[in-house]
Amino acid sequence: MSQTVQAVLAKAIADAKSDPDAAADLIETLLTSLSMAIAVQARGDAKIMGELLEGSSAYLFSRAGDFQKMGAFVGKITK
Repeated sequence: MSQTVQAVLAKAIADAKSDPDAAADLIETLLTSLSMAIAVQARGDAKIMGELLEGSSAYLFSRAGDFQKMGAFVGKITK
């Protein structure tokens, strides 16, 4: 991922840190952008889109699991 995208995303995450609506907006924007990228890369082929989405879903579950402890920690310190 480019450093520019990482920097912008890090700022957006920090800005949304304890605001559920802002976090939801951020996630929705990211997922919309990813959905568009998947549709374009698949050239609109529904079968390829399905394969890319299934792979993406599995990857998200895996990565979220990697950050589960960090999420729990942040939840404790922000209460």
